Amino acid sequence: PLVAMWNSWHTAESVSYQVRVVDIERALQPLRAERERSFTLLLRDDDCPWNDGLFEVALTRDGCSVGRSTDTVRSPGPGGADVATDVATLAAVLFGAIDPAAALATGLAEGDLATLTDLARLVGGRPCFVSEADHF
Repeated sequence: PLVAMWNSWHTAESVSYQVRVVDIERALQPLRAERERSFTLLLRDDDCPWNDGLFEVALTRDGCSVGRSTDTVRSPGPGGADVATDVATLAAVLFGAIDPAAALATGLAEGDLATLTDLARLVGGRPCFVSEADHF
């Protein structure tokens, strides 16, 4: 009881937010890219099997298209996926919680830096949900 009573005095409040990309195809579709490009994304998602696999992504100024690839390549690199990451890192890159270069340097993602940077710019400059300010 004593710990519970004084807990709020000694607990640091988190300033980060949790974001989950539940459906990669629907999440990217309405977003507009400042630079058009096509690439393959190898996404790992242990919880949502429809998110797990290789996707062909086209970033355009009119909206993005994402579709499951028919290729069986499961690794990044020459002849493989342009970018590989897990769904948590993808969300962190999309919403600015981690820099694309840092994701590559720490091994959270593999592949092309320019592609990750273009993904990060999709949501850049758009306001996100802020739990302390938004109410529903």
